[in-house]
Amino acid sequence: MRIKKLFTTLVLMALLLVWAGLGQAKTTTWKLGFGAGPNDPEYPLADAFIKKVDAYSEGQFKINILLTQPLGYGKDGILRFMKQGLAECGLVIPNYLHKDDPMFGLLLPQGLLVEKQDNVKLIDAMKETLEKLYNKWGVTLQAPVWNGIMVDWVLISKEPINTLEQLKGKKIRHSDKIILKALNNLGISAQYVSATDTYMSLRTGVIDGAVYGRLWVLKQSLNEVTGYSSRMGPYSAAVMPGIGVSQKAWAKLPDDMKAVFKRAAKEVFWDSMLEKWETEFYEKYSIAELSKAEKPMKEIEPFPRQDLLTLQKAIIKVWQEECEKKGPETVEHCKKVISIITKE
Repeated sequence: MRIKKLFTTLVLMALLLVWAGLGQAKTTTWKLGFGAGPNDPEYPLADAFIKKVDAYSEGQFKINILLTQPLGYGKDGILRFMKQGLAECGLVIPNYLHKDDPMFGLLLPQGLLVEKQDNVKLIDAMKETLEKLYNKWGVTLQAPVWNGIMVDWVLISKEPINTLEQLKGKKIRHSDKIILKALNNLGISAQYVSATDTYMSLRTGVIDGAVYGRLWVLKQSLNEVTGYSSRMGPYSAAVMPGIGVSQKAWAKLPDDMKAVFKRAAKEVFWDSMLEKWETEFYEKYSIAELSKAEKPMKEIEPFPRQDLLTLQKAIIKVWQEECEKKGPETVEHCKKVISIITKE
């Protein structure tokens, strides 16, 4: 009788342990390598994303932001950081990854697009190319980010300038090497000046104007050393940054947690940012703030469409030459993009 009671007790205890185990699902914890700083505009987005992942998974999937700059890995080193297994995912920004693969720097030159909606036409082609590039590093782009912060490039200057002809005889700053060469080919003196040196270069007359995103004009107080702003074509938002994920880590992640990851990413990185881009939320904010600043900036008429088409043609010529130097994979991507944006 005692043996029977003891056996029954042991069975009940075993069942209780099983039930307890079922009730305590294993928590998955990831690190998100973040090469930008905590004051960068990407940080609040990343923070909102990991909070949604935690909420939607009911605490079963936690992602912690790991600042990689103090470890020697900035925005340009995140693929190498992940390859060493130091993080399951990381913020990948194509324009910063050209040292790892030159093709990252040739995806879509700034100034190439004439219409804002050209970006939307390029989404599928750009995703396809990015996946191929990240695949070489054992990474998959599971959370593309629509760059809704910038819609336009603007020329800022001390005197009103809004045509290519007026740019001749002036010294202009740009950050994209391909458009620099294209502008020079059109007889316009354009040069690279770092973001940190632009304010002083404008103030001292080293340059007469600079091509910038409006939000950064505001953040860097460039209105203090200029006075006029003119739209110079749409920003190439289709070069999508995002959260790259280690293919090994993704393969091990349960399907329900994959769904949580994708849901949170779509809401934070895509849907909300695409809406801000479509409504030009940041553009309108920047224009309003710059117009009422202590040193206000006047928005003048944009560069004419014909000038943007002339610039596009010059950029395509330089871009094709650079792509041919890098090999057939880059040439194929270049041809595909040109075909999409020039199709009537």
